[in-house]
Amino acid sequence: MKNSKWIAGLAGQEKEDLRSSMLAALPAFKRLTQLLENKLSEVESRRENRDVYDKAAWPYFQADCNGYQRAIKEMKKLIEVE
Repeated sequence: MKNSKWIAGLAGQEKEDLRSSMLAALPAFKRLTQLLENKLSEVESRRENRDVYDKAAWPYFQADCNGYQRAIKEMKKLIEVE
């Protein structure tokens, strides 16, 4: 588990139990990572589409896309399991 936030505040056996269950769920984490990568690609394509330049709220649209990308990237970091 790359992100120590998962085990912060847990005692010895709790940490081991969580690690074991996360490793058992590794295929699900890998699939979730793929889905998040797809979402990231979608938002990047939508953001770079020339049609959005005509939006009156273009700066807000761009800010929303930036925030969405940041959230997806944070989620990907949280679910990195080894």
